[in-house]
Amino acid sequence: MKGDIIQTINHYKGNVEKIGIYAISDKGRLEVQELNLSKGGTLKYKRLRELNRKGEGIYFAPKDDLCNMLFLDDPKHLEELPCGTMVVETSPNKHQLHIPYIGDPQSKTNRTEFQKQLCRIYEADTGATYANHLRRLPSFYNQKYPDKPIIRILYTITNGESLTLEKLRGMVEEAKSKEHFTTLSNERKTRPRPPSIGRMKCWADFVVFKDDGEKDESRTDMRYVLYLLRMGVDEEEIRAKLSQESEEISERKRGRLEYYLSRTIKIAHEYMGL
Repeated sequence: MKGDIIQTINHYKGNVEKIGIYAISDKGRLEVQELNLSKGGTLKYKRLRELNRKGEGIYFAPKDDLCNMLFLDDPKHLEELPCGTMVVETSPNKHQLHIPYIGDPQSKTNRTEFQKQLCRIYEADTGATYANHLRRLPSFYNQKYPDKPIIRILYTITNGESLTLEKLRGMVEEAKSKEHFTTLSNERKTRPRPPSIGRMKCWADFVVFKDDGEKDESRTDMRYVLYLLRMGVDEEEIRAKLSQESEEISERKRGRLEYYLSRTIKIAHEYMGL
């Protein structure tokens, strides 16, 4: 079973620079070592095995802000997993997924958002969506259960489509669009009558803010598109106005602007029943 540890480390190498390895019990958490995967290093296997036999659970987690690895705990199904996913059995019918993706390394904040979307797709534990959440290290006993099953790697997916940064961003964008649609539906029980006189409003007239005080550009985009549709503006002009007026939209939606414009207008149409 020691081979499972080596396989796990190799799975993370190239996607994560540093991992922390921990012994955890009701007495607390002990960081046994920090392992730099890019420089190599020796795992304190005998020390970890000794702690595990004394009742400590053995865990690990990335210590980087930027990396290319995602994680899910206790998914309800294992169908259509991305290529490269390592499936670990933590106890009978309980699993953890270690999912690399193709693209630039992302921050903990972004990876947490990605894991939330994957959690929804695979119906995984919503309490484990933090990007650097602790995960059980294969080859050790799972101290959670009286029979102490050994945590082991079942298999790694070697076919099908790999997960890409573009796909992950698309998932987040779609989720935000649905959230905006729901929020707008709740906020606007009745449609306001369009003004019969006065200037046409612009994007800046619809700016809304997040809880942290930052502008919520995507939600502002949706509010502006709804207004333009109610004013009878055609779709091509809406695309042009949004492209010109929405703050930093070319930078925010670099490489996927046309997709974003089409999706935003489509969702606005759905909201209005058009």
